[in-house]
Amino acid sequence: MAEVCAAHAHFVTHVPVQGVYTFDQPRVGDEAFAHTVHEAFGIRIIRFVNDKDIVPRVPLYGMGFRHYGSQIFFDHHQKQENGTPSIENLAGALRLAKLALNVDAVREAAKILAEAAMKARFRGNPLTILAEIVKTREDAALGVSKLLLAAGIAIHNRSRHE
Repeated sequence: MAEVCAAHAHFVTHVPVQGVYTFDQPRVGDEAFAHTVHEAFGIRIIRFVNDKDIVPRVPLYGMGFRHYGSQIFFDHHQKQENGTPSIENLAGALRLAKLALNVDAVREAAKILAEAAMKARFRGNPLTILAEIVKTREDAALGVSKLLLAAGIAIHNRSRHE
């Protein structure tokens, strides 16, 4: 809404706009809109993007929507990366999409799928085996969670009685 209001103020009502700062803004307009607004405001549009937040990645680039202005990106360690003022191109959209991916989770999923495929060669349906592997891992994670919870309750109870 901030971008649309700024564009309306500038182009329709001719109210001067000094700058626009947004936090985790979705893509607002098509390429023509992006060019027009970027030409008018340039470096005075600053978008803050927080790590894996999905909102700045929608609507999809492939749907014709574009970011414009400057992007300041913060990763999960709060490391800041400043972009140069520009209109988003395919490379920039793919880079933004890549920043949202958790590569470790993708690797882990690939390992689980490979394990299920290997076991399926020797016995049964790969989907059934995959379900068994996932269930085993879920049970293990739940068991660890229960142990941690029990330990925390025991420590809490002991400290209350001392």
